[in-house]
This record gives sequence, structure tokens and C-alpha cells, in this order.
Amino acid sequence: MSTTRIPRFGRVLAGVAGLSLLLAACGGSSYSREDAIADLVADDIDQEMAECIVDEVEDEFGIEKLESSDDVTEEDEAKLFEIFTECSVGK
Repeated sequence: MSTTRIPRFGRVLAGVAGLSLLLAACGGSSYSREDAIADLVADDIDQEMAECIVDEVEDEFGIEKLESSDDVTEEDEAKLFEIFTECSVGK
């Protein structure tokens, strides 16, 4: 049985897309750190990396931004990519 592996860069891009959706989905609702981590873990990101990502996103954007209905900008996406990359390779 052969399995197709997604290249690391593809996983990073998929992760950034997921983070962008997560950031956008939080808007207008009550943000939950635990739910954000659970959503990332459900998308095949390990627990430690998910916690790193959520902590960094909270630090970078703040809870107020995560609870806002603001659109995700190109700058936001660039920062999300940076966060995902840093958490995936470790600090």
C-alpha cells in the first residue's frame, strides 16, 4: 500500500490557509484557546505545535483581534506563515 506524502512546504501552506480561516472564523464570536488548539489538532497538527501556534497568534494579534470581525489582511497572512514556520521548526 502506497501513501502519498504532502511535501513539508505544502503542509506549511495548508497550515497557513487553515490558520487564516481560523483567524477569520473567530471573528464576531467568543474566542477559545482550547477550541483553536483542538481545531488545529483535528487538522493533523500535533498538540505541541498547535499550542505554539495558538500562543504566538494570541501574542501577535491579541484576543481582541481574534474576537473581531475584521478581515484577514495580506500582512496577517504573512505573519501567520511566519508563526506557522517558526512553530514547525522550533525556536
